[in-house]
Order: sequence, then C-alpha cells, then structure tokens
Amino acid sequence: MKLPEWMLPAWLRDRSIALWGIVGVVLLGLALLVLQEDDPIRDTTATDLRGPQKPDGFVVNATFRAFDSEGRLKSRIRTRRAEQFQDENRVTMERPRAMLMARDGGAPWFVRSRTGLYRPDVAKLMLEKDVRARHSSTERGDVLILSERMTLDNNERIVQTDAPVTLIDRSSVTNAVGMTGWIDERAVRLENDVRSRYFNR
Repeated sequence: MKLPEWMLPAWLRDRSIALWGIVGVVLLGLALLVLQEDDPIRDTTATDLRGPQKPDGFVVNATFRAFDSEGRLKSRIRTRRAEQFQDENRVTMERPRAMLMARDGGAPWFVRSRTGLYRPDVAKLMLEKDVRARHSSTERGDVLILSERMTLDNNERIVQTDAPVTLIDRSSVTNAVGMTGWIDERAVRLENDVRSRYFNR
C-alpha cells in the first residue's frame, strides 16, 4: 500500500534531497572502508601453520638407506613411522631397526629399539628404550648387546653409549657402564665397571 504524498515527511517529498541523502550515506560508507586500516598480512611459516610440536610430514613403514662413495650400501634403517621436522633437521622414529654394513663385506651390525631420533645431516641415529644390538665379534663370536640408549654414528663408523650395557655371547655375560663398538673392525671396548660371568661348557 502506497502512502499518499501528503503523509510523507517533507524531506522525502523533495526527491532531490532524499536522493542526495542516500548518495551521501553510500559515499560515507565507501570512505570509511577505504580509510579503515587493513589487518597486517602475517608471514606464516610452516611452523606457524602446523604448530610448534607438529611434524612437517610423516611416513609409515619408512626405509632410509645410505651409500658410500662407490655406491655400496652403508646402512639401512627401517621404522614403523617416521616424522620429519625439517627446520630442526631431525626425524623421530617408532620401532627403528638398523643394519650397518662392514666395509670389508664382513658381518653387519643389527640394532633395534622402541624409539629413535635420526639426524640426516650428521648421519647419526640415537636409539632409546630396550636397545638391542647384535654383531659378530672377532674375539667372542656372535654377541648380543642390551642397553637403554645407544648412538649409531655412520660417518665415524662407531656404535656408542655411556649407559649401562650387558653383553651376552656363547660363553659369558658381561655387564659394564659405557661402550664403544667399531663397525668395520667388529670390535667392542667396554669403558667402566666391567664384570663378567663365564659359563662352564
């Protein structure tokens, strides 16, 4: 229902005033939008987007291989799940299993644990929780080494720990604190508090 002309306010009856009023409101709104300060654009890095404790990516049933300058396999690491943190150059591993090849083609070292931290830039794998290493020693034959933490250094070609270790071979059980093992020489040195029990055969 359209109201009669005489019922409208005076400013609405004068259409030019109403029109200019509407135009003024629209222009004022546009001016406010233009003059309004924009929110600064934040430079978001991958860490900002994913959060500080979230990985850049992950792989299930991953395998990492390293080769020497002649293309021969130096090491192979398998894990149920690997999570990569690119900014920190580290890869966390679940249930890692490593095979370290001897340069002369001799028996490799086999090492596994519940958790691991791999640093590709320095070719180091730090293992923790229920660490088990197995290798063939020139003096003792097959040796099983048990510890709670161990570091595999593929550049220096050593296996090392400062934690308590237990070595089990065919004729003895030896406990010590600290150990260094040379992958290529297939030799082990126990550092401190060495105690052995020998079996009668």
